[in-house]
Amino acid sequence: MTHVPKKRTIAILSFIVVGLMVISLALKVFLNGVEPWSWVAVGFQGLAVVIGVLLLVRVVRSQRDDYWRERGKGASDSGT
Repeated sequence: MTHVPKKRTIAILSFIVVGLMVISLALKVFLNGVEPWSWVAVGFQGLAVVIGVLLLVRVVRSQRDDYWRERGKGASDSGT
């Protein structure tokens, strides 16, 4: 049995991604000329991208599982 992500988990991860992007933007705007801080901002952006991709994959996989679960249920009910 596969794990279907809960809406609360998706919402929490979405807030984390948005928060990391806001922190990254603030670092880029306020500390534009300072080299070490620009690398910190790049790190936050990279982390946000990784979390965002994992979130997207999780949602797509749950939708795929739901689709095949419904399709399998419909095929068994029709007798084919």
